[in-house]
Amino acid sequence: MPSAPFVTLYAPSKVGKTTAAGAAAAAGLSIAAPGAMTPVRTFLGVPDAAEARATTIPDVIAVLKNQGPKYPVVYIDDWSILVDRSFKGNWNVLGDEIMACADATRTLTEKGITVIYTCHEQPARESSGKRVRGGPALPGQYPEKFSALADVVLRGVADPTAAPWPFVMWSFSRPDWIAGDRLSIFPDQCPLNLAEGLREAGHNIPRPKGMEWMETLCAKLTDALMAD
Repeated sequence: MPSAPFVTLYAPSKVGKTTAAGAAAAAGLSIAAPGAMTPVRTFLGVPDAAEARATTIPDVIAVLKNQGPKYPVVYIDDWSILVDRSFKGNWNVLGDEIMACADATRTLTEKGITVIYTCHEQPARESSGKRVRGGPALPGQYPEKFSALADVVLRGVADPTAAPWPFVMWSFSRPDWIAGDRLSIFPDQCPLNLAEGLREAGHNIPRPKGMEWMETLCAKLTDALMAD
């Protein structure tokens, strides 16, 4: 079975991170703090989306190992907040926990299970005398270090010309912002739609129960629009 991607999407609040990632994981498992999955249940209309609660990095690791293998997609919501809650000032412990989480993520992706993280963003800054580009809102130099572990790092940005959903995703790096896609799945400034991009790249992103019919219909509709 071919490997699946390890994806990180970061953006400011209320851009649509949870909606985009939740749509990709609608038939998978979402790991989130209480209340975080409201957009999936209401806006996306998937009230029975599978969810596991987590408030710290060890919680996430346990879910990835014990429940993750049962699903085609696993989504970790608000990774920035989970890291903040776990970090108690001991950098060695934090580093060990983040690497253990990345290892658990890789174990899943090697089995063909896509794993998606969302984060808030923070601007470029200095940490211990080293310049850290803007990226996922993580402490110290972890915006760079965690991003280096992922296959795909996307930044959600506002774009008023992208109506009706006025946000797009950067997949190319900028001098002050981290982004990159070593799998060449997402073009730069593409629609904020993780699910369709991953499907088009051949990864297993099932539609939620009761909506499987969309797979054939959407393909036919797209072909008709392109032909016109």
